[in-house]
Amino acid sequence: MSTPQTFDLRQTVCVNPATGAIVGYSQMNTAEEARAALCRARAAQPAWAALPLTERQRYIARIRDYLVDHADAISETISRDVGKTRIEALATEVLTSALGTDYYLRNARRFLQPRAVRGGSLLFLNKRSRIYRKPFGVIGIIAPWNYPLGIPMHEIIPALLAGNTVIFKTAPETQMVGRAIEAMIQTAGLPDPDCRVARRRIYPSQPARCADRADFAGT
Repeated sequence: MSTPQTFDLRQTVCVNPATGAIVGYSQMNTAEEARAALCRARAAQPAWAALPLTERQRYIARIRDYLVDHADAISETISRDVGKTRIEALATEVLTSALGTDYYLRNARRFLQPRAVRGGSLLFLNKRSRIYRKPFGVIGIIAPWNYPLGIPMHEIIPALLAGNTVIFKTAPETQMVGRAIEAMIQTAGLPDPDCRVARRRIYPSQPARCADRADFAGT
């Protein structure tokens, strides 16, 4: 008589769609864990935003360097999680993420600096208007499965550079890539990293429901 098979409903099975092989398992956060991560991100955001831009750039530069130094390993992780070839993962996700991060680093000051606004009426000739950029606060990012690194990295990096903290939710099918992103952030040494990019494996609606802004890319 065979033993009945049991399943942990909090556990996600990660399967390579090209081969059908199981590549790993990932635990889902509880609602309480997700709320705690959001509270930590919200509490940490003012201190992160108060850092000089050059200091935030220093941390983000480490993320770019990590992408370059670990390009092969990250490409392999994407290949196993998504089923695309390593060359495709490298060309369309890892390299574009590294180049995109470098672009945001080089242009962050220009993007974030105050900008003068021209008056459109003679009534305002003696007035001066300027736009000042301020962080939203906590950004919730929900990423798709087909570009699990390339899409969220182009959301995470500018959000952090602008002084926001980030709650990131990767797709259930690509949890191993989510772990790679988490390792990347932790290795960069951001202050209190759990409050900067946290957490993968949370229920889909929670970032959008609790964050100050939600970025969602679906497939």
